[in-house]
Amino acid sequence: MNATRRPSRTITCTRFFVLTLLGLWVVVLLKVTVWSGPSGDGKVDDALERAPLRRGSTVSEGVENPPLLRRETSQDRKDAVQGPEESDTSSSLHGSRSFLEPNCPEIPDKNYPMEWPILDVVKNWNPDVTEIPPRHFMSICRFDYATQLDAARAYRDAEVPFVVRNVPKMASTVKNWASLKYLTSRLGQTRSYMAEYSENNHFMYFTNKPNAPKGWKPPVETRRLTFPAWVEFAKEHENVQAKSLDTPHYYFRFDTSSAPWLREDLGVLTATGDRDGLFIVDRKSARGIFCRFGMRGIVAAAHYDGSRNFVTVMGGLRRYMISAPKNCEFMHLFPKNHPSGRHSQVDWSAPDLEKYPNFPQARVSELVLEPGDFLYIPSGWLHYVMSLNMNWQCNARSGKGKGRAGDLSHCGF
Repeated sequence: MNATRRPSRTITCTRFFVLTLLGLWVVVLLKVTVWSGPSGDGKVDDALERAPLRRGSTVSEGVENPPLLRRETSQDRKDAVQGPEESDTSSSLHGSRSFLEPNCPEIPDKNYPMEWPILDVVKNWNPDVTEIPPRHFMSICRFDYATQLDAARAYRDAEVPFVVRNVPKMASTVKNWASLKYLTSRLGQTRSYMAEYSENNHFMYFTNKPNAPKGWKPPVETRRLTFPAWVEFAKEHENVQAKSLDTPHYYFRFDTSSAPWLREDLGVLTATGDRDGLFIVDRKSARGIFCRFGMRGIVAAAHYDGSRNFVTVMGGLRRYMISAPKNCEFMHLFPKNHPSGRHSQVDWSAPDLEKYPNFPQARVSELVLEPGDFLYIPSGWLHYVMSLNMNWQCNARSGKGKGRAGDLSHCGF
């Protein structure tokens, strides 16, 4: 009898052992699924906790665990450290990745670009912080000039923002402008140029108007500096962050009237040099090339331009937040007749929500521009600009586009 029962006990033990292993495997799978983050159905504004904002807060203070919006894989975690491959038009020098990669068909969708609640964006990455977080809210499409020019034209004709990169004619300029020696040879050792001065890192454009509000004072001063003097000042601030926010900052400026050689170096931004007809939409309305060199930490207040604008970064890094014209009612814009009309009154790095209660309803996207990137900003689109290090940016405008600029009418513009 014992001999006939032993096999039965052996089979029972084997089954118990197998079932136990299966149970443990299921538990492990459940833990991995939970750890990997949300599957993509959750909303960003639900995933981010509403931590208080303050100027100069660090990246991690805004969002402790940024949402993934899709399940993260081992390859994702590898890419987050190493960055995407260079052949990808979404690749970057800085390594930060979007929470959700943009969908970029050849013809833009009517809901493009995707926008996120503004408080979520600034809490993940405060505008006064120049260190780049692992993830950011980028939904602006990037196109390769050599292989995706038709798609870039379609987005431009639709009057929506996009980035085009790898412009062959600009390769030598990007290389040359990486050299301070080259720029100094162009701008000179002793010649002075216009420079905007602010007592802190925040800048706002203005025009002198006779009906300015009582007690109003210009937000910045206009001074003159040589390029070497500006470089020396900017270098002193390159390796400091929070403690330098309330110290003097300079925005160095020049254009084709003071530097005619810009037409040679940035020929694609001229009516005659844009052979493929992408950058200068209305040749008769071309207004020249304007350059602004920013030192680390400079923030240019949110505003919109009435004309089409192609912006390029030729050195360093700049962060842009972009918002569709329909968001104007939440931006608390200065009125038309104000010296800083078209600008948001809100300090996005530390918004006063009691004074500006509509601000949380605004939605934005963001991106980081690298050397050689060209960003198209259509008429009426609001943009907020941050210098992440010492950098050179130039732009050219060419006429007014209709697009969605009509959405500004309900804001009195």
